[in-house]
Amino acid sequence: MTSFNALKIDVPSFATVRQKLVSGIGFFADGPYRYVVADSDIYRFDVVLRTQDISWTETVKALPKTFKAVVNGGYFSCARGLYAQAQFTSIKPTDVDSDGEVKKGGASVLPDDGKGKDFFFFGHDGGAPPLYDVGQGNPGASVGEGMGGLGPLIFANPVTKAPLKFGVGNKFASNPSKASTPTAADFADCVQRNNNTYVSLQGSSAAGTGFCVVAVIPKDRLLVMVIKPHNTPGDLDTLRDALFGVGATRACFSDGSTSACLAVDGVMESGMAPATYKDNLIETGFGLFLYKPPPPTKLLVTFVELRVFDDASSFGSGTWTVDAEVSGSKLSLLRAASVADDDVIVLGGRAVTVTVASGADLMVKVSGVDEAGIDDDLGTIIQTFGPVGSPPFGVGRHVADTDFYRITFDIAPSP
Repeated sequence: MTSFNALKIDVPSFATVRQKLVSGIGFFADGPYRYVVADSDIYRFDVVLRTQDISWTETVKALPKTFKAVVNGGYFSCARGLYAQAQFTSIKPTDVDSDGEVKKGGASVLPDDGKGKDFFFFGHDGGAPPLYDVGQGNPGASVGEGMGGLGPLIFANPVTKAPLKFGVGNKFASNPSKASTPTAADFADCVQRNNNTYVSLQGSSAAGTGFCVVAVIPKDRLLVMVIKPHNTPGDLDTLRDALFGVGATRACFSDGSTSACLAVDGVMESGMAPATYKDNLIETGFGLFLYKPPPPTKLLVTFVELRVFDDASSFGSGTWTVDAEVSGSKLSLLRAASVADDDVIVLGGRAVTVTVASGADLMVKVSGVDEAGIDDDLGTIIQTFGPVGSPPFGVGRHVADTDFYRITFDIAPSP
């Protein structure tokens, strides 16, 4: 499972969040919200579509590895009897109706079931990098990839074009007591637009209803994907305000409750899977798709500790030399050191910084010999970590063994 590192969604944290991304992506947590941040220069939000009579989980598992993370998509409906049937088996996608039109690759792939006008769309124009938009109804001609059937969080004020929040009730800057529907004449004064879908989810989410959000921060060239798992207290307002505060200009929420789900590298995260019957019904989602190779990645590999299992000497202590190689850069860990069974040797933060080329793997190799007597081979450890792993390049702590020793090392992004 993916490690979500604690990081608040606020201005100070997001000022340096790009430095925390590995191969253009990072996984974080802020209270009840688990979120993914991606570099929009290499990732984009693409539509994921269930086209076979299999579950949503199976659909996501079969995606190419270039789909790094996936959440469920728009609201949907079907015949009442199919909800009961879905407790036991997948429902054909053709029997599930989307509450908004879905477009993929510039073409309409799912029609609106007639409810689209009551929802909002989120999508992009297919450019490189893409331009994103949010609006009422179904995706227009300028949207080549996206879907309707979503709830609105943030979109462009129709008059000023500045980001405008959705929420519970209409609000105006000059008159806090005013709550009427904004007109063309006073939209410039509107600071929050009422939306009934939002109102419904805001009320239930505080008590635990799950939801997912997709958002765009153009000024920082970042995409954000969020899940607040079902049965976890945490409301929509708090997340909306946090995203607005860090510069999100376009954001929508997907179908909530037990539909809310997040998968990373094709696997549903623990506690973030849909209910069984929803898994058999969901037909759309958004994926963070790697559309362009990531740039070279700078990494810091720190060797923390070496634990001796067997000193390889029949009498007395061993005399060990242990070396590391990290993607071609060599580092001495021990040099003719006296060791004994069960020793724990703190390596004093011996570290090396390497730059891994675009598309290449990080390679960590450790080997040793006992120089006392006949130069016994202590075994070699070789581990590789790729840019599409979870997390990318294995960022975090690792422990690896031979018959004679255990090595502990950390991999971290390097500024």
